[in-house]
Amino acid sequence: MTSYLDRLRQIGTSERIVEGERDGWILVAARWPDHISETMAAKHTQLEDPQLVRLYLVLSELFENDDATRLEEAADILADLAERAYTPGEAAHHDLAFDLLDALAIESDPRAQRMLDLMRERGWASWTRTRPERLAQPPD
Repeated sequence: MTSYLDRLRQIGTSERIVEGERDGWILVAARWPDHISETMAAKHTQLEDPQLVRLYLVLSELFENDDATRLEEAADILADLAERAYTPGEAAHHDLAFDLLDALAIESDPRAQRMLDLMRERGWASWTRTRPERLAQPPD
């Protein structure tokens, strides 16, 4: 996990985001200790995606400069990434660990609730799930 966090720093991610990632990954590692090596390898590979790197930079700007206008851009990127990763017909994955990640994000920064709302407006249940989960009925 430390090499992943170091890689986030190398691409220019703010320390606040790195700390949030660390805290979230501690929860994930506690829930799925047997899968953390495999998951971290996949996360390293994902950092090769320029769109994901852009997301980290937008989020860093948002948190460092208190630029709430960046929320829309971040939500658009997240929704696009979710669309690319979504597999129709795959069973929804409900797990307390993801609910905890959402709660951790919302507790850490009030803008996280707005981000969750924006993702729901785009038809996605969350941004923390390992498998994107579409809402059964997108909001009007």
